[in-house]
Amino acid sequence: MGTDNVRILGERAPVWNNTLSHLTGGSVLCGRFKVYANNFNALNVGFDNGKDYIDEKFPDADITTSSHPDGGDWDAFAFAAPHKGTAQKRNFILQNVTGLLYNSEARGHAVLTEGYTGGRLDNITGIGGYHGVIIKACDVTATGIYTYSQSQNGLIIKADNFSDCGNVKVIDHYCRQKPRGTSPWFIPAVVLHGIDLDTNAKPFTGPIFIGFTGASGARWHVHIGGLVPLKDVQIASISTDGMGLDGTIVGEYSYIVEGSTTASRINIGSMNVSNCAHAVYIATPEMNPQQTHITSLYAVNITGAVIRSLDHACINIDVLDAWSVGNLYYMTQLGKIYVGDEKYSALTGPKFDTATLGGSAPALTGGWVQSEGNENFEFCLKGYRAVVKGFISSGTSAAMVSLPLSLRPSFPVRRTMMGIVSGKLVSFPCSIMDTVRTKDGSLPEGITHASLTGIKWDY
Repeated sequence: MGTDNVRILGERAPVWNNTLSHLTGGSVLCGRFKVYANNFNALNVGFDNGKDYIDEKFPDADITTSSHPDGGDWDAFAFAAPHKGTAQKRNFILQNVTGLLYNSEARGHAVLTEGYTGGRLDNITGIGGYHGVIIKACDVTATGIYTYSQSQNGLIIKADNFSDCGNVKVIDHYCRQKPRGTSPWFIPAVVLHGIDLDTNAKPFTGPIFIGFTGASGARWHVHIGGLVPLKDVQIASISTDGMGLDGTIVGEYSYIVEGSTTASRINIGSMNVSNCAHAVYIATPEMNPQQTHITSLYAVNITGAVIRSLDHACINIDVLDAWSVGNLYYMTQLGKIYVGDEKYSALTGPKFDTATLGGSAPALTGGWVQSEGNENFEFCLKGYRAVVKGFISSGTSAAMVSLPLSLRPSFPVRRTMMGIVSGKLVSFPCSIMDTVRTKDGSLPEGITHASLTGIKWDY
């Protein structure tokens, strides 16, 4: 439909039945609904392209791999540009709208909106399909976005050759394997991305703001990717529970930036992450200090490293609070992690993950070992600096602590340390570059013990 100034007003919004096979109890339009026009409004209506309708209308259809008999995908609702480069429409509004697809593997979008400027989405639910709710548009405000039972993406915010995208504000978004209290006729998939922020072929034309996003049973909750650089994204709160419907951990990352994407000025308020393999993964192809800033990250029951920093990633976290986690950090030689306040308990492995290929960590070297009965050796990321502490002994080399490339200062740093030399507690200089070492590489004669506590530096 391409007629301007159309308003569809239902008597009341429908709900989904217990098995997610059809919509019921309200105003429902069955079959794929396609529209692209100015001043389009739809309120209190459901678009049903689910199992009961498809089985009756297209009994032999393969909705997972084949196109719709009329061409294209098996969408429920599609406000879609007919071809690349189409001028954007204006004034698009959806309110109390649900789109239902056949199952998690249905080839299509539950609610697709693209190619418009100036829009509002209120209380929108997408059930089933490859993709749930899609926003490819400019100057959009969305609130109450619910995505259930997708296999690929819950919510997509995307710019491509079909539509510019920017200045998008999503107040709240919720993603689950299935709606609460339902028993789907199909096995709900573990969605690949709860939210996908994608500069597919074009940069965003303005900032992206997400107030709250909550996901349960998603492999990757917030995914940032694309073919061109992405910048200016703010997310106030991320809440991730990676536990699947079968009681096993299916969540891999709460927040991930893949290595092909250059992301700048990404600001996240709070992250609450539980039952996942990791919390944060960032890899980027080029160095850029204005990357990701996280105000607070609370992690519980994480089986691997909480934060993974690869390639040229640069992650800044004000407060890290972790309980019952495998490791705190995984850093490759070029990955950077800066932490303001580091808190943890019930760590099941070493603080730095070196068991995974490419992982690096500071370590005692030169024969130096922990001095029994004294302060333990520990390397911390605190105050956005590297901090080392501990009382060590028995070394035969001036080099005491080896440092991976990612934790070395950019120029030699000199500090003062304490130690026991010839039976007396004395102070002497130390230097930091590729190692923490006594003096500038010479071992004080008669030294038996050294205190690393209080040594810190920028890196």
